[in-house]
Amino acid sequence: EARMSFEQTWSAIETVMIEQKPQAWERYARILRRRMEGFAVNEIADQEGVTKNRASAMVQEARRVAKSL
Repeated sequence: EARMSFEQTWSAIETVMIEQKPQAWERYARILRRRMEGFAVNEIADQEGVTKNRASAMVQEARRVAKSL
């Protein structure tokens, strides 16, 4: 049941991402998922090809969108 709850929550987060970030929702969802999986901001920056500061800002933006549920 906890797994289903996570999947439902993640689906809702993706829906909000699509609404608020239509051009880049997949990237923000990917960043948020990586952060939830324990990746450090430095690792996300390397994977996304951006600076650490930009990756940090993107993580914060993804969190802000997710919290708007």
